[in-house]
Amino acid sequence: MAKKLITIHNIHSYLEPESKSFMMDKEMLLTSGAKDYLRQKGYTIDLKQQISSTKKEAAKDCLTEQVKKLVIQDFQIKDPQLQRQVIKAVMEKIHSQ
Repeated sequence: MAKKLITIHNIHSYLEPESKSFMMDKEMLLTSGAKDYLRQKGYTIDLKQQISSTKKEAAKDCLTEQVKKLVIQDFQIKDPQLQRQVIKAVMEKIHSQ
């Protein structure tokens, strides 16, 4: 699997709304510029657990990533705040059914 390069230009799509923690997994490469940005904004960099505690959590993580991919690539939503709002709304709608 290819590594994801996280730069100052795309880091916003990986930040969780209302969180000051950046979750990094082993498939990510973080540039020094992105690290500096996170530190300046008061984020902590945490290593994401590779194994979710339950299958339900793993499925939710996978679904969230798929929704994020659709929002960014298919719908071409560039604004990070709007991306987070759309992803949150879609996930809430899915889980309410």
